[in-house]
Amino acid sequence: MIIKRLKKIITGLILPLIFSCVFLAANEKITPLTQKNTVSVRLLFGVKEHKAASWQGNYRLKKGKITAAHSWRLIEKDFATLTDFKLKIRRACPLKWEYQAPGSRPVSSLPYLPNGFILAAEEITVDSQILIKIKKDGKTVPGFQIPLGKLPFGKRLAFLNGDMIVDRVPTSRLITSSPTEDAYPSAAAAPGGGAVAAYIAFTGNKRFQPFLKRLPEEPQDFSYLQAPTGGDRVMFSELKNGEWSQPIPLTGAGGDIFRTAAAVDGDGRAWVSWSENTGGNWDIYARMRTGKKWAQPIRVTTDPGADINHVTATGPDGRIWLVWQGFRGNNSDIFAARQQGAGFGEAVRIASGPANEWTPALAVSPQGHVTAAWDSYEKGDYDILLRTYFKGAWGKVITAAASQRGELRPAIIYDKRSRLWIAYESAPQGWGKDYGFYDKAFPPLYSERRIGLKVLVKDKFYTPPGDINHIMPRTNLTLYWGRLKEPVSLLSGPKLALDAQGRVWLSARARLDRFVSSRVGSTWLNFLTTCDSSGWRQAAPIPRTDGMMHESPVLLPAPAPNGGLRIISSSDNRLRNAAFYRPLVEQKPGQNQNLPPAATRNRVHYADVPVNWNIYSIYTGPAKAPGEIELSPLAGNGSRHISPADRKEAGAVTAIRNYRAEIGGKRLRILRGEFHRHSEISSDGGADGSLFDMWRYGLDIAALDWLGSGDHFNGKGREYTWWLTQKTCDVFHNQGAFMPMFSYERSVIYPYGHRNILFAQRGIRNLNILYRYEPDTEMLYKYLRFFGGICSVHTSATRMGTDWRSNDPEVEPVVEIFQGTRQSYEKENAPRVGSAFFTRGGWRPKGMVHRALQKGYRLGFQASSDHKSTHISYCCVFVEESSRQAILQALKKRRVYAATDNIIADVRCGSHFMGEEFTVDRPPTLDVKLTGTAPFVRVTVVKDGIDVYTLKPGKTFVQFSWTDTAAQPGILSYYYVRGEQVGKEIKRKIKLPDGKLSEVTYSDGEMVWVSPMWITSK
Repeated sequence: MIIKRLKKIITGLILPLIFSCVFLAANEKITPLTQKNTVSVRLLFGVKEHKAASWQGNYRLKKGKITAAHSWRLIEKDFATLTDFKLKIRRACPLKWEYQAPGSRPVSSLPYLPNGFILAAEEITVDSQILIKIKKDGKTVPGFQIPLGKLPFGKRLAFLNGDMIVDRVPTSRLITSSPTEDAYPSAAAAPGGGAVAAYIAFTGNKRFQPFLKRLPEEPQDFSYLQAPTGGDRVMFSELKNGEWSQPIPLTGAGGDIFRTAAAVDGDGRAWVSWSENTGGNWDIYARMRTGKKWAQPIRVTTDPGADINHVTATGPDGRIWLVWQGFRGNNSDIFAARQQGAGFGEAVRIASGPANEWTPALAVSPQGHVTAAWDSYEKGDYDILLRTYFKGAWGKVITAAASQRGELRPAIIYDKRSRLWIAYESAPQGWGKDYGFYDKAFPPLYSERRIGLKVLVKDKFYTPPGDINHIMPRTNLTLYWGRLKEPVSLLSGPKLALDAQGRVWLSARARLDRFVSSRVGSTWLNFLTTCDSSGWRQAAPIPRTDGMMHESPVLLPAPAPNGGLRIISSSDNRLRNAAFYRPLVEQKPGQNQNLPPAATRNRVHYADVPVNWNIYSIYTGPAKAPGEIELSPLAGNGSRHISPADRKEAGAVTAIRNYRAEIGGKRLRILRGEFHRHSEISSDGGADGSLFDMWRYGLDIAALDWLGSGDHFNGKGREYTWWLTQKTCDVFHNQGAFMPMFSYERSVIYPYGHRNILFAQRGIRNLNILYRYEPDTEMLYKYLRFFGGICSVHTSATRMGTDWRSNDPEVEPVVEIFQGTRQSYEKENAPRVGSAFFTRGGWRPKGMVHRALQKGYRLGFQASSDHKSTHISYCCVFVEESSRQAILQALKKRRVYAATDNIIADVRCGSHFMGEEFTVDRPPTLDVKLTGTAPFVRVTVVKDGIDVYTLKPGKTFVQFSWTDTAAQPGILSYYYVRGEQVGKEIKRKIKLPDGKLSEVTYSDGEMVWVSPMWITSK
């Protein structure tokens, strides 16, 4: 039944998206293509196939010539040439299929996916046709013609009863092909129909390429894991006479660079700007080329605080405008500066407020208006704002999009009638607020994402015909067979461009469904559409744009008279890396065969496919004038206000930040954070959102003081994604206001345990796993002692957990007692703790935290999110100062508590504080003070794993003292406090082993767990 339902979903929902996936392998040799009358089409076979099949054939072009044949996930002996092809239809292999447990879903339930290739052709006329002859499984099928010269974007042709489809795609070519990781391109049109482009080239340490390898034995010296990389360089290439020049470096080797921007001023001089880390501060630098000579770099910004996310545009007077996001004090603002000769004038703050302003965009109108757009979190969610410079002055700030949804990452363009088109991401209301296993009040960061679109004409807003989201692909987010859901929009990073014919183009990035997941994670691909008098055309996939979620390509107008677009993109080959099902190859040596059967998995893998970022140039082909586009007026552009819930939360955050505890003559403050969040960088992070959404979540949505990424080995241990994660930790570091920590998840199966690793310093690589698991944990402890880091077991009582066979109190001082995406692991029958029949992640009761405490381990309590969960997991540390080192030291001292909301907890015994071990000369008295966000229905004192005292205060503020009159002299006991707030009663049905349903009841009230104290009475 499941298989039938799956096939129905595949054909009806998933396959239309799969058909929209194209790819050209990163290391293929490409025949140079001109722009004149160039057309590319994609041919996909096995569209309706439900079994293995082989296809082969030949083709020729009538009127024109085929100049290149590009792969679309061709593997093994598949091929496509300028004249013929041969390929097979295979089963898909979803992410992690190679890690399925014995006896799990059969291979026969995997769907078959279409396969095919792309043909690029030149000298095309309206009468050009591809004549094709085909055999399927050795049998000849009727030949047919493909009307290449009459095939527009957005139209799909079906042949052979729908088993083959053909559609038009942009034509791509390689700009860079080097061992460096080349990404984050920027570009600008140049005089004479050319273009200039800049990008960042990262050189990794070859010892760590491309993925982490399992260790055959323990390293004798861990210092090699701190070996330097080759760092970043800004590279430049120029398009002249249809050819891209050999890239040249604009900066020295070993840099630390974030984003680039390219522009050409009115005198034809090329400018490239970038943000670079110099002496711990991220500032914007620029270089100018006059003729063939590059001037020395100039430093545009010098203020303390990161200056990032800059964009450039050439104004009507030929002078370049530079707009960026700059952190000043506790938040970021938007700044602008204008070119003055060989430099830039004084920066002007064009947007400021008590919250962060983000990701500016720039556009220039035919009449000389220079408009900046950005998004602001000032009102408790993201809104799009505009401000225009005209006739020597900046006008007032205009609200372009403000609703209860989140509107962010704007793109803007003026059309030929000076109408301002505004596109942006639109996230669900309340996104990133309370979401997890016990609380689904709001959507997580990446459950749905649409494109918003408006047009500003003078002072009124309009909408173009149709909803652009209806012609963009949708994806199916089903994670488990049998839980089939409707597909959703997962669109991000919109880009706008106006071509030489006056046609407006829009590109957005879409997540492909789980059957196109690769070894490096989920796959995102850009899709392109254009608007004309008939509305929006069906979006076409853009080859060579596959990669991570956050990086979108650059759209440039191609020169007249042909028009159309040039697209400059980066890609890491991950769509080709999305595996088809093939015979599995076991890794050796295998896992410990003495483990319980439920904890073992057959580890298998596929041969590595090269994964390397390169830069590509893509051309749509000619485009006609769009005709008159009818706009419809909008009633309003939304209102901006702070909701009562947001005001309440802001007050609770302020109260925590203002709280001070006097301990041993020192004043301690609370810093809220966590170090177990995932993002697109995790191979299983397709549902977590982008790396930059993670930082936005920490800075804005959760208003954290510190945050660490929990991505698995920072992206399978790849040098590039490790470097990117480390870099952004420094980009968003704002001393005293927000302090990212350097962290990752190290995933070792039960009974050894997944652990989250944390450092206060940059530059330490991931430690991979030993082939032999038994000494692996001890090796990890040595590594952490060597570098001064710590770790924390997570989900300890699951199949990812541990039986607590190991602990080193110096480097493993805390444990994740609660995880938002799953449950608590305090002890059996405690609140929010599961059972053998009500568990997420498997049931391993030996991993309960109280068992570790009974073994004598000294562990403080922290809470973190893991995948998807948001806003209900906080690791609150008491520090002497606001710094990374202070956070690390507080965790080492166990001055920490776990909470699911902004709860203040202060528990001490005399002059001693939570996390300490000490001796008293009388029965110990605990002084407890809790400030909640709702009334506490229960506060419990736990001694040696037993609830020994319970208070039912019914108040938000609780303060009491409790003396252990049963304390025995000379006996060491541990004590901790658990608080439970009022909540709603939730009921869930669970299935018992006999197949019967039983009901589980629990409260979703917020909780706090305060780290133990270990006390001996004299």
